[in-house]
Amino acid sequence: MILSGLPLLVVGVFLFPDLWDAPGWPMGGLLGGALLVLLAQLGRDRGKAIEVELYEAWGGKPSVAMLRHRDSRIDRHTKERWRKWLESRVPGLVLATAVEEARCPAQADEGYGSATMWLLAQTRDPVQFRLLHAENLSYGFRRNMLGLRPYAVVLDVTCVVVLLAWLWFESGFALDSDSWAPDAKLWGCLALTLHLVVILCVVRSGWVRTLADEYGRRLLACCDKLASDGSSTSR
Repeated sequence: MILSGLPLLVVGVFLFPDLWDAPGWPMGGLLGGALLVLLAQLGRDRGKAIEVELYEAWGGKPSVAMLRHRDSRIDRHTKERWRKWLESRVPGLVLATAVEEARCPAQADEGYGSATMWLLAQTRDPVQFRLLHAENLSYGFRRNMLGLRPYAVVLDVTCVVVLLAWLWFESGFALDSDSWAPDAKLWGCLALTLHLVVILCVVRSGWVRTLADEYGRRLLACCDKLASDGSSTSR
């Protein structure tokens, strides 16, 4: 959220410099904290909203898609082991065969979705499943960044224009001065331009999918850990 709201912070430093000096810094910190809380809620909402679009573009939720017979991201032997174990542990679960999946893929996905929901319920402990939760946090960060991408781009462009206009009306960039030195606002423009380039070039669907696939693979791999721990009761 800090990364997405960086343009507002940069412009705020120039618009309200007294808030960042003692004794004004407590008020600046309070306003900054309130802004972060707002951005955090906005980021989560945008991330969850865009997640639906991402799953559609990717052909389904990664952890569900990886259980499909036709998906090749997990080798056949490992996938079959996990499928059999899930069927033996989840009450009433019967996963589709390759023929049934080809005939009715939507119905097959319902079974795979049920299996992954059960796995999620068994892996809530952040200590026992530390790596899984770390992957989930990384995925959530990238997903929310992608959700906030349009806002970050608009903020960057707007704030750069504001700072450049401010510089122009304030001193005309002082181009006729032999002793001209870059104004702090100009450095702010350069920083925001770099921020914009990173947002446009790095924060993309593929950047999010890398972590989504890794999280899905890690979640399914918990079948082996649960089986070895004997932490689930057979049906």
